[in-house]
Amino acid sequence: MSPARRVFAAALAVGGTVLLIERTVPGAELSRTAARWWPLALICLGIAGGIRLLPAANTLIGPVALLSVGTMALVFTLNPLPQWARPLLLPLALLAAGMGLLMIGKAAPVVRTGPAAIVRRETLVGFTRPVNWDPGVQPLLVLRTLIGGYRVKVLATPTADQARVDIRGALSGIDVEVPRGVAVQVDARGPGLSQDVIVAATAASAPTLRIVVLSAYSSLRVRNVV
Repeated sequence: MSPARRVFAAALAVGGTVLLIERTVPGAELSRTAARWWPLALICLGIAGGIRLLPAANTLIGPVALLSVGTMALVFTLNPLPQWARPLLLPLALLAAGMGLLMIGKAAPVVRTGPAAIVRRETLVGFTRPVNWDPGVQPLLVLRTLIGGYRVKVLATPTADQARVDIRGALSGIDVEVPRGVAVQVDARGPGLSQDVIVAATAASAPTLRIVVLSAYSSLRVRNVV
């Protein structure tokens, strides 16, 4: 079963359990409680993501986004603000989000050498896309995916020591095909992440491709080009 189906099955099981308790236990109002406090789940995920991602990737963009969305949703569900402040909540949230994105873009510019960028970035949501990548031209491939996937074909033997595929996402599948004679180093982390790496043996002096994965409920599959 794919990671996305497992999460969907778990959500169905939890929903069924809540309804069953409400209809069999007198006075139980779990659905009303869940509707009021569900943003706490996003806040907890944001905190847990920050603890996991900061040491590994030196980034907090994803966890901060979850914390922000969870906090805003909690404010809307609990409604603790005075009447005069409620109309200002959404405009201020949009303003803060826009300023935050501008600051992130200014603090982390795309690195370039000459006319060509050494970093190739791909973002994908909801479907699968093939990617043909030449590490000799762009030694860093950055993939972001949510409920989707990539089929990456490495077109040439890496010539740079820092050739790397950097993958972030959730509920996704990544297939990577590497040329024979290339050593592969995989650093994969994340809850529910599975990896299947089968490549031919290489010499100690063989060029190396590093694959770094931080993803939840996803799968990584690495093979040699047929």
